[in-house]
Amino acid sequence: MPLFCLMRLQHARFPLRLERPEDVRRISVLAATGLVEAEFVAPAALRGAYVAPQVVVVTRITEHGLQELKQFVAQGGGTRKARGTAPPQGNA
Repeated sequence: MPLFCLMRLQHARFPLRLERPEDVRRISVLAATGLVEAEFVAPAALRGAYVAPQVVVVTRITEHGLQELKQFVAQGGGTRKARGTAPPQGNA
């Protein structure tokens, strides 16, 4: 989920360069919704074809992103239980 990615970004030092395809996709969602500012770098297109970005450089979390983050955490979005990954209960 992109908001979990945003939670990790709050502790990052900017500019932050990311190259994993899944990170580039998550940041593209955050950037499209105005939660972060980022620059996407794609290799030169061959014969005008679209080439997906392979690198993203996140420059900052926007004010809107910080507000969304506060709201997400206040609603329990940053807890294991809210993510559906609560630790297994032991047999006592």
